[in-house]
Amino acid sequence: MRPAAVRDPAQPASIHHMRQGEPLSLGHSVLCARRHVGDQPFAVLRGHDLIDPRETLPSRMLDVRDRWPGSVLALTEVPPERIHRYGCAAVEPTGEEDVVRVTGLVEEPAPQNAPNRYALIGRHVLDPDVFTALERTPPGQGGENQPAAAPWEPAAGGTVHGVVFEDLRHDTGDRAGHLRTVSRQACQRPGLGPEFAT
Repeated sequence: MRPAAVRDPAQPASIHHMRQGEPLSLGHSVLCARRHVGDQPFAVLRGHDLIDPRETLPSRMLDVRDRWPGSVLALTEVPPERIHRYGCAAVEPTGEEDVVRVTGLVEEPAPQNAPNRYALIGRHVLDPDVFTALERTPPGQGGENQPAAAPWEPAAGGTVHGVVFEDLRHDTGDRAGHLRTVSRQACQRPGLGPEFAT
């Protein structure tokens, strides 16, 4: 998704459908979109993270990118016992409460190896230079591109910042999270909630 469509969802969107071919990594799927994105910054909205559309997270991320060119990643704090399910960002303060500078990433660390509890969630605004960095990234386990490593290489847009998101999100990336999300959404739905909750 191009950033202009995030700022003004009412503007007509240009939708392209593509097949990844093999279920490799996020990095590989981003590379598949290269010819559609061109040389513009772009947003990646991962479908397993559901965030209330009334939230201003995407706009906030674009505001941060306007001030600090490069890539911007959404982060949230998770309990130590869950950090191994995520990429964990090493960060430095910027002087703004909800914005940090990302200095590195540990992919799915054991709790004792995590630099903190800041986990990457499924919203990224990426600089187009990330494509070059992804192409240079060696395959990881199972032949996959390591998607998280590329955005903060120095050549990949210079700097990377994180916006810390503290509001409710629904993570459907595993079976338990998927079921929790379905239950919450059903309970909140008018005409269904009271019946579902009994």
